[in-house]
Amino acid sequence: MTLTTTPLAAAPSSMGCLEWEDNWTVGGVALRGELMDAEGNVWLAQQPMTLETYDALEVPAGLHRSGVGKSVADWAYFRRSPRTLDDGPLETIEVSGVRFARAALAGHPEPAVRSAMVLPIYKHHVVGYAAGRTLDILDMGDGWDHIPQGSQVRFAGQGWDKPLPPLALPEGWSMRHITLTSDLVVEVHCPARVSVLPSGDLFMGPVRLSL
Repeated sequence: MTLTTTPLAAAPSSMGCLEWEDNWTVGGVALRGELMDAEGNVWLAQQPMTLETYDALEVPAGLHRSGVGKSVADWAYFRRSPRTLDDGPLETIEVSGVRFARAALAGHPEPAVRSAMVLPIYKHHVVGYAAGRTLDILDMGDGWDHIPQGSQVRFAGQGWDKPLPPLALPEGWSMRHITLTSDLVVEVHCPARVSVLPSGDLFMGPVRLSL
């Protein structure tokens, strides 16, 4: 799938509040790093960064680097931080001059899935893909659609400089491709079921697309 760069102002108005800038992630070629705390909270960088900047972060005690990658959606919006009752601006912290927002809470991986990591992610997530995009849609063998979330270039715990293998699907999984004739906005169920493939490709669902 081809990553594009689209301005936040072009996001469909139904997605969220444009005034809450920290709730938004604009997709494209820019890298964004993540940090994680001991409870599994995922803190997403709100500014693009280079790998060198990510490696040089002076990460405070209680946090660790968990990965860096690119958002596949043209626009992504988090309604609120996990375990927050009402929609509103995300909770943020600053690390080495970079602002991170508490966007998600990771659960425990499912033990029965081989050659991929599948886990629940608690997040209030709306994603939008621009008309004209061709998207890879994953079926994990359950008949549901799983939409592309991101493309990791580095994983924590796997060696920062280890090359990632080509995309390969576990047995029983399949992929189809759709080309959008209009903008597509999807609100993902909480918790989302997120698949992390060895290639670094991330998908989330389950959702039902009538495309």
